[in-house]
Amino acid sequence: MFDESLYLSVDPNPANVMAELQRGQIIVLRQIPEILQLGEKILDLTFKYSGKQGYAKVKGLMETGSADNLEAIFLFYRAIRAVMDSRYISCLFSDLIKSFNLPNQILIDSSTFRIILKSQYENVQQRQDLFDPVDFVGRGPNDREQIFYKHFWGCPHRDIDVRHGHFQFNFWFPWHAMNKEQSLLFFPEAYRSDVPQYGKDLDPDSPSNWGLGHAMSVPLTFGDTLLFHSQVVHASPSQSPEKDRISTEIRVAAGALDGNERVYRRLYWNIQNFQTSLDEKVSPQERAEEYLTTVLEVDRFVKTVFRPFLST
Repeated sequence: MFDESLYLSVDPNPANVMAELQRGQIIVLRQIPEILQLGEKILDLTFKYSGKQGYAKVKGLMETGSADNLEAIFLFYRAIRAVMDSRYISCLFSDLIKSFNLPNQILIDSSTFRIILKSQYENVQQRQDLFDPVDFVGRGPNDREQIFYKHFWGCPHRDIDVRHGHFQFNFWFPWHAMNKEQSLLFFPEAYRSDVPQYGKDLDPDSPSNWGLGHAMSVPLTFGDTLLFHSQVVHASPSQSPEKDRISTEIRVAAGALDGNERVYRRLYWNIQNFQTSLDEKVSPQERAEEYLTTVLEVDRFVKTVFRPFLST
């Protein structure tokens, strides 16, 4: 009998995080301040540049996870592009990551957002005046990753499946409540097994029959995050193809002294960029704000990023 509790750890002591991830544990952190702060920042940006109506639309998108309103998708997209193009998220999460006592050097990804659309994908893709075409195309590891996807599922894989000499793990969190069928699939029994990736002719309703051991997933709400080792086999949710899904992933590499640059993604930042001296009482939220302000101070940001929708 498969027992999920053997592979699941909820809110562990930060000092134990690395050891648990190395064992293949799936870690759940509930209601962490960094994610809640990020959500507030997205709403703050939306209110600042599009007012109460835009704020209400994006708040509704985050509360329901239903991406059926083009304006809400546009405003949310432009806000996340602002934080992605700064070092806001890397800095915001830096103190939490530092508490895990990881080996130096520690590199923090600038984040990847994924917006999975059940009905609006074609409408969004056609509006190249509002949405950057590069965000609909999968490219190489040194480019910014694709943001928009039509509904897809499956594709079990490891994020690292090549020889490497560093420790790497992922944060993965949703922007709305997810039941088990909507949440990321894990195959913890295959963690140290020699198994093929990207299987063919998979039954989406039976992920435990994909030849990777029992599948498990964890229901989440906004503010929760999963942590997992980058060699844990995982897959996009397969049992709820009718649902929109919005999520964010942040990768962290530690002990990164081996020259495996091709293993890392574009825009990893060394954690030392975000640390202050002990006598400086500055929160990570305040430090992160400095990076975002640099992006927002460009005059054309308001004119070309948020405003165009108002005239369409």
